Amino acid sequence: MILTGAVTLFQKRLVQSGGHLNFFLNSIDVLTLGDELVGIRSKQPVNRSLGYISTAQKMVWRLFATLFMPVVLAVIGTFRVLLRRQEKQNYLKTFAAG
Repeated sequence: MILTGAVTLFQKRLVQSGGHLNFFLNSIDVLTLGDELVGIRSKQPVNRSLGYISTAQKMVWRLFATLFMPVVLAVIGTFRVLLRRQEKQNYLKTFAAG
């Protein structure tokens, strides 16, 4: 049973324009499916589209992705190789001394 506090809920012009459509659909969901899914329909989609990007900005991002990031990864890789070699040499010195 659905109990509402106003009769204006089901006036013809409100029902036709979809004024209380979420309320009606959520009421049906609660009666048939339970309370778990009620909050899903009430959330409206959020517009997360990107704005206009100029040609110069596109070029900067392309260069960043195709040139800068590989160079950064190569530098990090080289640094790791050098650190591992140093650790190996220190280990071998400790092993040879002991």
